[in-house]
Amino acid sequence: MTDFDAITTWLVADDGGSWSMTVGEDWGQGRAAFGGVLTAAALKSMRSLVARDRIPRSIVTSFIGPLRPAPATLTARIVRTGRALTSAEARITQNGSDVALLQASFGAARPSGVRLPLPVRPQRSRPAPDSSMPFFPGITPAFTEKFAYHWTDGQPPFSGHDTPYIGGWCRHRTPATDGFAAVVALLDAWPAPILSLLTAPAPASTVSWTAHFIDVPDVTPDDWFWFDAEAVTASDGYATTRGRLFAPDGRLAAHMEQRVVVFDKR
Repeated sequence: MTDFDAITTWLVADDGGSWSMTVGEDWGQGRAAFGGVLTAAALKSMRSLVARDRIPRSIVTSFIGPLRPAPATLTARIVRTGRALTSAEARITQNGSDVALLQASFGAARPSGVRLPLPVRPQRSRPAPDSSMPFFPGITPAFTEKFAYHWTDGQPPFSGHDTPYIGGWCRHRTPATDGFAAVVALLDAWPAPILSLLTAPAPASTVSWTAHFIDVPDVTPDDWFWFDAEAVTASDGYATTRGRLFAPDGRLAAHMEQRVVVFDKR
């Protein structure tokens, strides 16, 4: 099993903000690589170009095509550095074609009188160490073997449930010492809740994915985070999901929005 921290070895630095990367089949999601790995890799490359006092505030990923288990190129650059924010962008290409385009904003903490109370994590019993969901080779996506899941709310995909809402505990099974990269992966590790409404398996693909970082902690494989998500719109074969990830101590670590295309009628 390839450790999540091995993402740092997938990135082989070249000159001028360019890196070579290969994502193996063990991080696969259908015919493509797990999108959380692409976003985490791109975020790491952009962070290497930004002043350390400016931490990630948000990242937007547009998925253009599937990343195969073969060499690819990741390029990153600073778009602008202002008084408050630094904007950066990254591009992943394979065989001469774009696979993903990403844009991230970085900023230092600054004084402000504008503050709202953060959401409170719902009260759910923590899972026992051996209570995570089993991995079914050939049925569940390959990358899910890298995570432990403990479902608490809603129903799994293709169960014909009447509510597009899911929730549960999750953690990395392998070392994930970069907190921001680890949180990106956990935010994207769950299935789209719209799939719970379907009564039979159907493919789905992410069009775009946005994460906003609030209070990101250090991460170890023993840390259980709690995640919930709901589909807020669905029409014309597209659905929008909003999700939240709470740190082990109950603080809101990050939240996300995802646009998914569902191929339930082809």
